[in-house]
Amino acid sequence: MEAQRKLVQQLEHRAPLLQSLDTEILESLDAETRFFAQALPHLEIIRKLEFAAIISGDKGDDGSWKKWTDKSQQEINIEKFKKSLDEDSLAILIVKNMLLTGFDAPLEQVLYLDRSLKEYELLQAIARVNRVYDDKKTEGLVVDYYGVDIAAALSVYENVDTELAWFDVRAELPKLRDKHQQVIAIFTRNNCTIDDVDACVELLRDERLRVEFNDCFQDFLNTLDTILPRSEARQPYNFVRDAKKLGFIKKAVADLYRDEKLNIVSAKEKVRALIDQYIESQGIDPKVPPIDIMSLDFKTHVQRHRSIKAQAAEMEFAARHHISVNYEEDPVYYKNLSEKLTKILESLADNWEAKVEALRKYIEQIQTGRTTDETGLDPKTQMPFLNILGEYSQKELPELAQATVEIVKHIRQEIRRINWGSQIVQEDLRRWIAGYLDDHDLVSYNQLEEVADKLVQLARRNRDNLMA
Repeated sequence: MEAQRKLVQQLEHRAPLLQSLDTEILESLDAETRFFAQALPHLEIIRKLEFAAIISGDKGDDGSWKKWTDKSQQEINIEKFKKSLDEDSLAILIVKNMLLTGFDAPLEQVLYLDRSLKEYELLQAIARVNRVYDDKKTEGLVVDYYGVDIAAALSVYENVDTELAWFDVRAELPKLRDKHQQVIAIFTRNNCTIDDVDACVELLRDERLRVEFNDCFQDFLNTLDTILPRSEARQPYNFVRDAKKLGFIKKAVADLYRDEKLNIVSAKEKVRALIDQYIESQGIDPKVPPIDIMSLDFKTHVQRHRSIKAQAAEMEFAARHHISVNYEEDPVYYKNLSEKLTKILESLADNWEAKVEALRKYIEQIQTGRTTDETGLDPKTQMPFLNILGEYSQKELPELAQATVEIVKHIRQEIRRINWGSQIVQEDLRRWIAGYLDDHDLVSYNQLEEVADKLVQLARRNRDNLMA
């Protein structure tokens, strides 16, 4: 298509300039330049887009029209259109009085009108894009190039049938201003501005404020999405600029505090693309999760924080996340790590330099990992079981270590069974362990079932390690 070719040429021509523009500068430029900047990351998709017409045939038709009128080819094109762009590049169908009934394509996003439609014909057309599709599409769009008077066209129907079919953008603007003020107020009432990212991130250390921020920000983005790409989204208030800054704050908070609830993917596509582009311009990949505590780069990453409080927070919440994720692999070991972390935080309180140093040594201990002690047991496959026994038994360590070797040996035999996942097999293992503990008088009688159950749970959690 000619319009596609011209757009690709414009993007290729403007690419060097657009790529050099800072996002803050870009916001101050004209709407056309901003449009090209938003389209540029999708250049390859735009380049490969395909189009097809589906029209009724007549005897006097030009022979070149057959590819658009042939029924079998039409069916092929319809099936291609129903696929995502990852599967097929046919993106736009051009029709007149076609596919209004019996056409089921939930992923159809936009209907472009260039002629008059009214009453039942208009509702049928709207219905084509009014289907949800997974979590990627919650509503469709109707772009009217002709000037259809929707209110008049739908006036023959009861209000209850049509009141949700369209909305007046002017009625949405007060909502947008209200949602914007609500999310900004979280910071202003606490003497912060969204231009001071470090202060905002420190403020959102409070989990209750994070929940409030997440809810208000999501409401703001949902309303903004209904306005975009109209100019009202930028003037007189620059809602888009603030959405980008708030999105960056949200990413920083999610990474620092390992808060998985703060997930920018919940934003709709238009808004998410703007925010992701801004985050990338700040040198951060929005798709990359926060750095793991066991990474070789973790220490360097912590030192990049200018604030000593942020350094402490990075280590504290990375440790909390590590403990939470791995807790079930060795509950006793990770419980001890958690208690040690709490002791550091409480004992040093506002002594930030001492706290950072203590946390640094604590992180080094975690990174070193569990080491073999005087028992000679393997830290990953045997020590977790010994730790459970040690919580309940009064026996001496050498005897418990020997019992652990025997129990783990039997567990390894059981978890290799093809039907290990069945409840019967795991119940047999639980009974065997209870019997072993009883025969060797390792724990009191009234604790047999509880300890056996914990050891089976541990076996399930550590199956991959035990089978290695």
